[in-house]
Amino acid sequence: MTDRISQRRDSMNSLFVAANSLLIAIMGILVKEGFIEISVVIFCLAIVICCFWVILIFYYKRMNKIKFSIINKMEEHLSCNCSKYELDLLTSKKCHMPFSVIEMMLAATFIVGYIILGILALIYIY
Repeated sequence: MTDRISQRRDSMNSLFVAANSLLIAIMGILVKEGFIEISVVIFCLAIVICCFWVILIFYYKRMNKIKFSIINKMEEHLSCNCSKYELDLLTSKKCHMPFSVIEMMLAATFIVGYIILGILALIYIY
């Protein structure tokens, strides 16, 4: 049950990284060829795409939280609550960072990069 959600989440992340890589390549070509105005529009489009990515990250985080709360509730009736034990071990480590935080950092990196490139393009235009 949770494996399917994680697999969809991984696929979603791969799709957004590929889409952003493609947009960066297109913007680079447009700037090189002198179509800076069009590249600014694509910068804005790329930021919107990253915002959708962030929304989906929150959606999948919430889905996983619900699934694991169901699993933990079911495991309360067993002699060993493996999921809760695993989570306790992970969160007890100071170096543990939730996957959703890493996903958000990646999306934020793209957004900040697009904003910087968009500002530089606008400065170049004017």
